[in-house]
Amino acid sequence: MAGGATRSPLWLQIHADVSNLPLTITKVPDAPSLGCAILAATGAGLFPDVSTAVEKMVQVDRLVVPNSEVHQQYQPFYENYKETYHSMKKLRMGLE
Repeated sequence: MAGGATRSPLWLQIHADVSNLPLTITKVPDAPSLGCAILAATGAGLFPDVSTAVEKMVQVDRLVVPNSEVHQQYQPFYENYKETYHSMKKLRMGLE
C-alpha cells in the first residue's frame, strides 16, 4: 500500500480484511517518489540493478494482517461489488 491511504489504520484494515491479504506498509509511503529515486540511483550507478536498489532503499514500516472472521463477513458485499462492476463495465463499453 502506498500514498495517503497509509495514514488511515481503519482503511488499511478494511483493505486487508476484504482482500484477506496482508498489507506491507513502507516507511516511505510515497511510492511514485520512491520509485523515481530507485530508478535514479540505479541509473546513476549507485546500484547494479533495480532489484538491488529496491532491496536497499525500500524499508518496511509495518504489516497489516487480515482478520479472517471479518473477511467472511465482507464476502457477500465483495461478490456483489464484482458482479455489479462487470455489468457496469459491459454497459460502459457498449458490449451489452
